Amino acid sequence: MQQSSNLKQFHDIQPIDFKLILKEFTKSIHENVFDLNRDHLFLNSNLVKFDQPNWKMRPDFFCADYYEHHYIYPVILRCNNLNTIFEFTAENVHEQYIIAPRLKNIVQILRYRLK
Repeated sequence: MQQSSNLKQFHDIQPIDFKLILKEFTKSIHENVFDLNRDHLFLNSNLVKFDQPNWKMRPDFFCADYYEHHYIYPVILRCNNLNTIFEFTAENVHEQYIIAPRLKNIVQILRYRLK
């Protein structure tokens, strides 16, 4: 029992609801809030040099290093026009730079979804 309580506490203190992100990516592109607000994500992004070998095919590692949250990776894949984690390589991103939307904008879009 204690473990599930700790997991719930961990989930509750996170600044973003990862389950909602994953749920958005089960929807079609016409319903996914991240696809609908893709321009907003692009305009509020940073370019991050793909210079860590452990990021190759591991967008979750990139997200852990950059955002300190593993489960934002579907947003990163979509912003970089990648369909699978296997495409997440330096050769497949824009001139070896990852388009990384700001966390506050990801949260903002996710909150917009809830309205």
